[in-house]
Amino acid sequence: MRAGRTTLLAAALLVTLGAPASSARGILVACASSLGDLVDTAAAAFADADSSFGIRIHRAASNLLARQIEEGADVDVLLSADRRILERLVGTGAIAAGGIVDIASNRIVAVVPADRLIPVSGPERLVSDDFRAIALADTSVPIGYYASQYLRQDGLLHRLEGRTVREDNARAILAAVASGAADLGFVYATDAASSRAVRVVWAFPADRLPRVTIAGAVLARSREPERARRFLEFLAGEAGRRILQEAGFLPPGDDPR
Repeated sequence: MRAGRTTLLAAALLVTLGAPASSARGILVACASSLGDLVDTAAAAFADADSSFGIRIHRAASNLLARQIEEGADVDVLLSADRRILERLVGTGAIAAGGIVDIASNRIVAVVPADRLIPVSGPERLVSDDFRAIALADTSVPIGYYASQYLRQDGLLHRLEGRTVREDNARAILAAVASGAADLGFVYATDAASSRAVRVVWAFPADRLPRVTIAGAVLARSREPERARRFLEFLAGEAGRRILQEAGFLPPGDDPR
């Protein structure tokens, strides 16, 4: 069933992102699902400072956005929760060499439903019978890649296979835990902070994870490259940094240990 939903989502995304980004319609910003609220806030703040063009926003998993861009979708700016995805697009020519801008850093945390009182001090507790449904994204999705890397180092990934509930992205994982459909899930710290229905039980140590870098770039095929660049510069500039900080993001390159 999930494969069918994924196929339908991909088809819908292609139609949405394939629409011409004309001057009258402004620019189209494609962003990771976990960055959607941040981009909404930044776009509103940008509009207050510069209302000469509009900004449309589309959210989906970073890997799905990258795939649609590779297939020719018209996007002006891509914001990803994983810098590696943008680096891959540089290799295809979809992003110009040197065009990636680091915007922020994040942390990975484990969350449980807020009303769940079972103590959890670390990952070794996950193999107990208290956790029969653990929400985890596929490794093709940034949050799934980060979490799987950590669990593999601890020799836990294969031991959790029978109790893993696969979700499409960090926000879907958050929703599964918040609703009680999953006993525990791995999300970004900023996602966890956005919901009162979950509780953080531990943070992944930064020295055992790839650096979680949020990055953006103007697409080589952008029909509005100057406007796209202005928005990206706004997000990476002083005003954008304030918005990022208020949302709980760390400065780019910051070590959250």
